Amino acid sequence: RSVACGGAFSAAIADPGHGAPLQAAYNGNLFLWGANEIGQCALPAKEPAEVEVPTKVQALKHVVVNSIACGAGHAVAVDTAGRAYSWGASQYGQLGYTSPSRLFEPPPVFCAPAPETNADEADDTTPTCTQQHQPTLIQSVSKLHIMKAACGLHHSLIISEVSTDSLLRGRVTREANVAGSGHRCESK
Repeated sequence: RSVACGGAFSAAIADPGHGAPLQAAYNGNLFLWGANEIGQCALPAKEPAEVEVPTKVQALKHVVVNSIACGAGHAVAVDTAGRAYSWGASQYGQLGYTSPSRLFEPPPVFCAPAPETNADEADDTTPTCTQQHQPTLIQSVSKLHIMKAACGLHHSLIISEVSTDSLLRGRVTREANVAGSGHRCESK
């Protein structure tokens, strides 16, 4: 149905068939393959390092993916219900969330976990690894109806549906904000 290409990985959405998600046999329609160094194929990083054949994303097997976008090392999927999921590299906040919050701080350095380093040997100079291999609902936009996502090298863009209710709330808010100033804001 559609494809997207990332840095060194690709994604494809298969046609789920008519009414398939309601059937017990439905098990997903998103496939990923290519480099998996940081979990961009929705598998644990480097397990395997290279996904050689299109592989179904098991974490999204109960949703129908409507669109997919890929960045250098991350992906964003939007399902038919308008929910957005992201996974892969997150060193610049491109997944739509950070844990812990890193507002007003430089982004952490990306690193692949070194097999010879254990948690006891890590110190303050050890870079923080920032990746998420499991597709995760983007909570910050979960109350919006997402229409589409796009990914750049290290960023993502999500487009949501705008309802007339939200436009009306915006007009009321703008009018309230200028209420004591003698100015009136008109919506066009």
